[in-house]
Amino acid sequence: MAKLLALKAEVEATTGNTIRMAFFGATEAHLLAKELADAGVGIIVSRARSFPLDWSSRRMLPGPPLTSDTNISVLLRHGVTVGLGIFKGWEARNTRFEAAWAALQTPRDISKEDALALASSNLEKIFGLPRSEDFVAYKGGDMFDLESKVVAVMSKRRARTELFT
Repeated sequence: MAKLLALKAEVEATTGNTIRMAFFGATEAHLLAKELADAGVGIIVSRARSFPLDWSSRRMLPGPPLTSDTNISVLLRHGVTVGLGIFKGWEARNTRFEAAWAALQTPRDISKEDALALASSNLEKIFGLPRSEDFVAYKGGDMFDLESKVVAVMSKRRARTELFT
């Protein structure tokens, strides 16, 4: 990551053009949080709750109870745009719960609004997409509650409203 950040800075200084860059996974991004923020690079974290699956991820922040910080909280505190990503398609249905876990692990750093942004507007910002004006209505709680169900989706982009029973 550090080499790519240096290359980005060099190319931008030489050409005068801005390069849009994002990293996916980035379990050790907290080590370069200041540099990532200064460079305007976004991070798409593949797991809200870090777990060292292999030797190369040994420097990740495990979060509570072992550390008071998580990769996401450190990045957000430094002003890095962070989104939540997935490895496999089936993981998409759990994204709202991963966002909730991110907020629960470090409530002093991540509010419900920040958690919602991790799974929505921050990803749009990282990819340079236009701001979505879609609206999702839940019954039985908000998007982070286990018992809540989606009852309606209003999409300006798709020009349709869908109701679910």
